[in-house]
Amino acid sequence: TQQQHQQPSIVEKISNRKKGIKGLLLDQRAVISGIGNWVADEILYRSRIHPDQSYLTFTESQKLVEEMHHVLFTAVAGLKHGIGFPKEWLFHRRWRNGGGGGSGGGKDYNGRIISFVQSGGRSTAIVAALQKEDNARKAEKKAKGGVTSSSKKKGKTPKKKQVDGPSSPEPDAVTSISKSSKSKVQKRPKKAKGVGAKKSQRKREVEEPLPKLEVAISAPEESSWKIPRIKK
Repeated sequence: TQQQHQQPSIVEKISNRKKGIKGLLLDQRAVISGIGNWVADEILYRSRIHPDQSYLTFTESQKLVEEMHHVLFTAVAGLKHGIGFPKEWLFHRRWRNGGGGGSGGGKDYNGRIISFVQSGGRSTAIVAALQKEDNARKAEKKAKGGVTSSSKKKGKTPKKKQVDGPSSPEPDAVTSISKSSKSKVQKRPKKAKGVGAKKSQRKREVEEPLPKLEVAISAPEESSWKIPRIKK
């Protein structure tokens, strides 16, 4: 399908990567799954690439992928038919002198000294005469990035240019003005809500004195006080 053709190949995935190549090979999610510690050492030994090497070139990546296919195919076929691994492989000699626990001292098929280093979080067998790390590539990548380590450490930031214009008040002056203006504004009493508000309203009505009623009582006229005569 078109989607499968658009996906990057293994060569493209391992080329020009910042992480060390052995760490990439052991990462089961980064490039390919199924490569263990001794298989990665065998592939790198045959490719003549140091396990900590980063920023692989396209040619180095192609060579590594070719050796990857060769080692995996040969190992599976040897286990299937019971014929064992080729005698020139590093596999037969990497376990001598205590393996990764020792300082080395063993030799490969051609008599070159095998040493052990820590790479990708694992003990790694290498032949230093063949597998040499090129540290100049990291320096080149940093130089192309345009960011120097000294500027990062000092943490300097570019100064902003001052633009001519009306000067703004200082932060302290602004805060003092805002506080004084807020103090002048009288706060309105909040209206009470709910059952408690009704109770307080009733209490106020009871406590307030009732208005005095002034009633003028006038005296009756004299004619109205005369006792009526009783007829016999």
